[in-house]
Amino acid sequence: MREAIHQKLRAHNDHFIDRSAQRDFTITICDNEQLIAGLAGEIFGQWMLIVYLIVDEYYRKKGYGETLLVEAEALARQKSCQFMALSTFDFQGPHYYTKFSFKEVYVRRHFPQTGSEHLKKIIKKHG
Repeated sequence: MREAIHQKLRAHNDHFIDRSAQRDFTITICDNEQLIAGLAGEIFGQWMLIVYLIVDEYYRKKGYGETLLVEAEALARQKSCQFMALSTFDFQGPHYYTKFSFKEVYVRRHFPQTGSEHLKKIIKKHG
C-alpha cells in the first residue's frame, strides 16, 4: 500500500513537475576494488540532494569526505544546479559541512528519539 500511495501522489505531481531532468548519481572511492567512501543522491531541477554520504571509519580524517563533496559540487555545476542540500544527524558531525559552505537551515530535535537531524544547504549559487 505504501508504494500505491507513492505512485498516486507522483502521478498527481507529474502534472506540475517536469521529471525529465531528474536523475540519480553516485560518487565512489575504492581501495583495491573495496568501497571505502561514497556519496549518492539525486539531481532534480536546480537542486542536488545528497541522500547518503559515508566514509569507512578506518579511512576517516584522510580527506575522502572532502573529495566526495568537491566532486559532488563539480557535478552540481556541470548539471546547472543552483543549490545543494543534505541532511545529517547530530552524531554524524553536522558541523563538518560548514567547511564546504553548507548552512544550517533547519533542525529537527529529538529525532528519531533523542538526537537531532540537521538540514544543510549551500545558499550560494553555482554556475
